[in-house]
Amino acid sequence: MPLHHTFPYLFLALAHGAVYLGAPFPYFVPLVLLVSFVGLDGLFGSSVPTTGSPFMHRLLLWLYIPLQFAAMAFGAIHAGEGLIPSALSTGTVAGVFGMLTAHELIHSRKGWERSLGLAMLIALGYGHFRISHLQGHHRLAATRDDAATARRGESAYRFLARSIAGQWRFAWQRAPGRVFGYSLASGGIYIGAFLLLGGSAFAYLLLTSLVAILILELFNYVAHYGLEREVVEGRPLPLTAAHSWNTVRRFNNWALFNGGRHSHHHGAAALPYQDLRAVPDAPELPFGFGGSIAAALVPPLWRRIMDPRIDRYRQSAAT
Repeated sequence: MPLHHTFPYLFLALAHGAVYLGAPFPYFVPLVLLVSFVGLDGLFGSSVPTTGSPFMHRLLLWLYIPLQFAAMAFGAIHAGEGLIPSALSTGTVAGVFGMLTAHELIHSRKGWERSLGLAMLIALGYGHFRISHLQGHHRLAATRDDAATARRGESAYRFLARSIAGQWRFAWQRAPGRVFGYSLASGGIYIGAFLLLGGSAFAYLLLTSLVAILILELFNYVAHYGLEREVVEGRPLPLTAAHSWNTVRRFNNWALFNGGRHSHHHGAAALPYQDLRAVPDAPELPFGFGGSIAAALVPPLWRRIMDPRIDRYRQSAAT
């Protein structure tokens, strides 16, 4: 068992326990996640290649999504006892680990794994992400045609609106029937919760989904911020390791299923997370994903940190 990749389970248990205990404990879950990502990154240092059984690595993904569903169901049943803090707590872990697990599975070569990942996205009201991410982002990343690539100088808040709308529009244009079906399935979950459990459960699931979607899009914001492919004769050059932000911090990669090895993922999208490796000289985030997202919420601070970093990286790459 690759125990170093079980941190998502610990955070899910933390969020579930906080919901069970009630206010004010759920309010502390996002703060605990942020402190853990920043503090443990500094404590554990840089990552090393992943080891462990391939089957056990996949098992961690297969088991996480049912447990996330169970946590959401528990929160919906008890939503009347603290709707907003419960949704904030559950939505935070769903946005970080639920969305991340779904992302890994929708890239799988196995149809049933792709379906499991899609089920997680649909439960969070974001089923069309499967289309926009696989058909759009992985083809158009680091270009102005990709809604999920943040432009230099663009604030996180402006990006959120543009990315959410742009990804839905892209998916609708490519596969309107599927997007309609995904939306119908998500709506069925919300309406079912309303009919069975009442308005509080309905509102809880909507707010949980909103929190999860915003967190996913904040990951997207920092993942390619300001990195652009050069355009020659009207066509962008091929996507390379230089067009994705990475982190070699050990805890980030343990907790995010090697999500910090971002450039390698773009170079081999179907490769299982345990086989991803750090790419030498790829752009490196200053604080890992947790600290970078926190900095991105303060746009002047973010630009002051990242814009010179982009310039230095470009100058280094050019020489």
